[in-house]
Amino acid sequence: MERVIAIIVIGAALALVGWTLFGPKSPSDSTILKEGQFTLTEYKITPDRVNLQSGRVKVVFNNQGRILHQIEIYDPVERTVIAKIDVLRPSGSITIWVDLVRGRRYEVYDPIWRSKGMEGLILAR
Repeated sequence: MERVIAIIVIGAALALVGWTLFGPKSPSDSTILKEGQFTLTEYKITPDRVNLQSGRVKVVFNNQGRILHQIEIYDPVERTVIAKIDVLRPSGSITIWVDLVRGRRYEVYDPIWRSKGMEGLILAR
């Protein structure tokens, strides 16, 4: 009987540790938005990860940097660019609408500056 109780206590402790390490990280990680906003500066997209609802959503890009940017939203499952912005001038802003499939991760990047780290993710929930 003592052995059974010890096994149950150890199992519960392991479950608690697992939940702490691998469960939701913070309220902002689990927040699902209807609209995504990204700020572009030199070699950086902020935030670098956004949780958006699946379906048709609005995505806004604001260029607060000093150089021109291009933006692509790429679906690695379909292997296609689902949205593309050819030119976004400094101090400019552009709004696009995209259709997101639940459970997919979409890559957001500037194709010219991606190698310098200018990329992010949209997670469709």
